Amino acid sequence: MEQPYVGILLNHDIFQGIPKCKTKQEVLPHYMEACRLLGVVPCFFTLKQVSIQRRSVKAYIESDGVFQLKTVPIPAVIHNRALYFKKPSIQKASRLLSCDTILFNQKNRYSKWHIHRLLNESDAVRQYLPYTMIASIQNVGQMKQRFDALIIKPRSSSIGIGVMKLEKIGGSWKLSYRPTNGAWKSVIGTKQINRILYPKLRTGRYIVQQYLPLATYKGRPFDLRVSVQRGGNGEWGITGMVCKIAGKRKFVTNVARGGSVRTLEDVLKEYPQLNPERVRKDVEEAAMLIARRLDEELPRLADLGMDIGIAADGTPLFIECNGRDQRYSFRKAGLDDAFAATYRNPMAYAKYLLDTQA
Repeated sequence: MEQPYVGILLNHDIFQGIPKCKTKQEVLPHYMEACRLLGVVPCFFTLKQVSIQRRSVKAYIESDGVFQLKTVPIPAVIHNRALYFKKPSIQKASRLLSCDTILFNQKNRYSKWHIHRLLNESDAVRQYLPYTMIASIQNVGQMKQRFDALIIKPRSSSIGIGVMKLEKIGGSWKLSYRPTNGAWKSVIGTKQINRILYPKLRTGRYIVQQYLPLATYKGRPFDLRVSVQRGGNGEWGITGMVCKIAGKRKFVTNVARGGSVRTLEDVLKEYPQLNPERVRKDVEEAAMLIARRLDEELPRLADLGMDIGIAADGTPLFIECNGRDQRYSFRKAGLDDAFAATYRNPMAYAKYLLDTQA
């Protein structure tokens, strides 16, 4: 009996790098090894390679160590690792479902405001959330009366792009921001801040949140990237977690913005009063509650990368959630088993779907 195909949908830049093994953060050998153990064959393609009419796809398939383009039937199960924003691509991805195909993580970029609203409806999850509003001029003014530090971020962005910090220092307010392709800057004073901030707030594309009292490591704030995925039993589970530490004189922890990584146990050495096992368990419990709440509202969700901070007393603090985890924080921290598992679990979930939907 021939082994079934499992599709892995990629963006074009990753797809075109496959023949030369230049696939950026996507480590294809981890997919290959996971699929070998599961008895399935991974095939890699983009939406452009899909023919809905013929119900076929031209995909890269590995044979004897070489990736070759082959035309095969559209796989019955596809793991989406692509981001697509244009209407034709979104519509084509939806049409895949008419081919008796399960496309999980079909949508993997959601508005931060939408995610907050869904989570805020849950009594169990609300305790972990920062106070959040749409970032209008009026709402930012109200938030400044309640809190001494705020985070203003685009509703839809990743790797810390566009995030700003507004904080009260003495009797004045200070805005820290990073211009496009520029270095971090700060301005102090109402007139200077408004000149930069107001044009952004008028777009309606930002949210404002209370600045969370994150614990620090060597004086720098840190949070945890927590991978939460479905696996071979179809259920949610914690794949791994790693600390992301802000760069020098920065407040964002994103590795792509100069942050560094450490294991939780290393970081908590600065907090001897905290039990690392207890902290880990509390963060895992929060992450699972968040995943299950989102699963109630967002279809075919299976692969989440959550940013969860902790307060100095170990209390989990939810920051945001990514529907397409880049995973590389685990590799940078030397957590090779967790890194490989972030590839293995989606393939195991795909195999579960093949077996249960047959």
